Amino acid sequence: MKVISIGKGNTILKYESVASSYCKIMKTEEATNIGIISIEPNGILGYHQAPVPQLFHVVEGEGWIRDGSEEKIPIKKGYAVFWEQGEWHEVGSDTGLTAVVIQAVNLKNPF
Repeated sequence: MKVISIGKGNTILKYESVASSYCKIMKTEEATNIGIISIEPNGILGYHQAPVPQLFHVVEGEGWIRDGSEEKIPIKKGYAVFWEQGEWHEVGSDTGLTAVVIQAVNLKNPF
């Protein structure tokens, strides 16, 4: 058994992001990334395209997501969103949130 400290990870500087960080947990041989994104209060993971299919699962807190529209869709602990490769999106939070993110070229929509 190995116990590891996850921590906050590295600050996200791309996409005009604010008070957001990403901590990669694991990478598989099949080009799969599994990580944690932390968005601090009033933080934003700026508008960008998904490089590969992504599952974004909120495990703590609440916030919002949006696609190309101006509408912010609420999301909170226990909910997830799946983005196809190339899909534009943005995530933010007024109070802070933490999400597990799984990204892989062959990731299939679980819903």
